[in-house]
Amino acid sequence: MIKKPLFFLLAAVFFSGCCRFSPEYVFRSDFTAMGTFVEIKVYETGFGKPYVLSAMQAAEDEIRRIDRLLSVYDGNSDIYRINSRGFEQWVKVSPETIEILEYARLLCEKTGGALDVAAGNLFDLWGFGVKRGMGIPTEEKISENLRAAGFKNVIIDKRKRRVKLKNRFIRIDLGSMAKGYAVDAAAKKLAEHNLVNVLVNAGGDIYCAGTNGKQDGWLIGIRNPRNTEESDSSVVVKDKAIVTSGDYENFFLKDGKRYSHIIDPKTGRPVSNGVVSVTIIGPDARTADALATAVMVAGAEEGMKIVERAGLECYIIIEDQNRLSEIRSKGFNIFSDYTPDVKYECQTSS
Repeated sequence: MIKKPLFFLLAAVFFSGCCRFSPEYVFRSDFTAMGTFVEIKVYETGFGKPYVLSAMQAAEDEIRRIDRLLSVYDGNSDIYRINSRGFEQWVKVSPETIEILEYARLLCEKTGGALDVAAGNLFDLWGFGVKRGMGIPTEEKISENLRAAGFKNVIIDKRKRRVKLKNRFIRIDLGSMAKGYAVDAAAKKLAEHNLVNVLVNAGGDIYCAGTNGKQDGWLIGIRNPRNTEESDSSVVVKDKAIVTSGDYENFFLKDGKRYSHIIDPKTGRPVSNGVVSVTIIGPDARTADALATAVMVAGAEEGMKIVERAGLECYIIIEDQNRLSEIRSKGFNIFSDYTPDVKYECQTSS
């Protein structure tokens, strides 16, 4: 466990419980989508079971729709078609895809290039993208792929809703945003059905609305990056998203060194700045998802500046010679919860 500073313990806010829902008002749906485990939870007393289950199915359908739209594996998806045909011709895509790519470009600018979804060829190069298990590439290959990567090589025609690529190597990969975007869309679908106490979790990208009937919000565990079976700490989240990015879910070891799937678009290499986990709390999962990755790339000092400019809250875990330390944004403490022996609704993860 990471030691908590005394000021943090004193500043922690304990959330009082509210009415407890009976088991018959607890609804849960589990399924797989977007290459991960997804769960939807609803605590509801005002609607009957058929209505709630129908709303949850609508939320699941929304996640699957977005998966089909943004997948790098589905041959019919907008992103797949851009990657496979975009160098040869303009590729017509949906207005939704244009909006997502425009937002990704904006975040690329605001993070100084720390987040660049048009660097998918670098993920492939290191064996973390569509191509798996590639190992450590040569310097020549890294340089070649760096020149090809990035939004500088993407042309977006917003008016005609089409996209073109400037070279045949570039790949767009929305892995740092797609899950968060799908979580937001599912939560919105539930809200359209007037369900106000919900949790949507796609592989650790989480949106929490209302209450779980136990706290004034939802109790979420933040995973210990070096002992992933345990939670390092917990937070109570209400009407916000929480997302964690870390180096512990997708990596390989070579000569005792860890190479994670978080690739720096500026160097073409896995990050090695000491940051091993970043948790972001903010109003939407799409932005939290993207900025968690950006902070991993930018490092603790610059990453915290990115988060503060965006008006979000952040919890960074740093490793130095096998010792872990932490940095928290000023507002992160108000979400923290130290209630003992309470089961988390779920854990964040990379």
